[in-house]
Amino acid sequence: AAREQHRDARGLPWLESLARDLRDAMRLLRRGPGFAFVAIASLALGIGANTAVFSVFDVLVFKPLAIREPDRLVQIIPRPNRADSSYPIWEHIRDRRELFDGMCAWAQGVPLDLGLIQDRTLVPLATQWVSGDFSAVLGLHTARGRWLDMNDEQAAAAGGQKAGVISDAFWRTHFGARDDAIGSVLMTNSFPVTIVGVASPDFLGMDVGSAFDVVLPITAAPKGFLETPMFSWVSIFARLKPGQTIDAASAAVRAIQPTIRQATLSTQLPPGVREAYLRDPMSVVSAA
Repeated sequence: AAREQHRDARGLPWLESLARDLRDAMRLLRRGPGFAFVAIASLALGIGANTAVFSVFDVLVFKPLAIREPDRLVQIIPRPNRADSSYPIWEHIRDRRELFDGMCAWAQGVPLDLGLIQDRTLVPLATQWVSGDFSAVLGLHTARGRWLDMNDEQAAAAGGQKAGVISDAFWRTHFGARDDAIGSVLMTNSFPVTIVGVASPDFLGMDVGSAFDVVLPITAAPKGFLETPMFSWVSIFARLKPGQTIDAASAAVRAIQPTIRQATLSTQLPPGVREAYLRDPMSVVSAA
């Protein structure tokens, strides 16, 4: 008894017990091959299913977007249960730069997607539309070239060159990862796009789960999208100032809300809808 107690104190009894359990399990499995097959298949399916589920959650939930300080990023919600704003609302909020430590606008959706003209056929092109300060507010970097800036936004607004940043995946599939992609022109069904940069591989867009092919200045969108005050399609993001809380940011936005509502009110709205538009509060929520 003393020898066994001394051995347990010096050794690893749990490891020896595990080895014995494994030997006993192997003997039982050899005696019943059918049971062994079911047990192994069940373990394999269970481990595979858990691995797949964790992989999805890791991408969609646990892993943050590849942007600078995502915890300080907020989204301005124009009305309850309405995440998107009109472009005129974005223009009025954009001019109040004292509210935040930077603001930007972003949009993506099927109605705004372009088509790439390739070999006399039209290939769908997943398009994102961003303001000129998009990369500066989010702290984005490119793998090649540069991101869009305010000069690109102003040039597109004036009807000039439409600059674009392509995704890393599109760069590899369409251009074979060649460096001469920078400066080349994509012919779309709306206008030619001059490529000025390739996004970093870890940035797939602002909406986790949906990728993009090309990023364009928001002012390159059709005029109807830019001028209609009641057409909601733009997401407005802002970066909180150091020490600024979400409640304080919401209060600051609501303080300028009456002016913005009156300036963007459509005269074609029915009275009830007009009153709701003027009354519904704007809010600020975390976009992390």
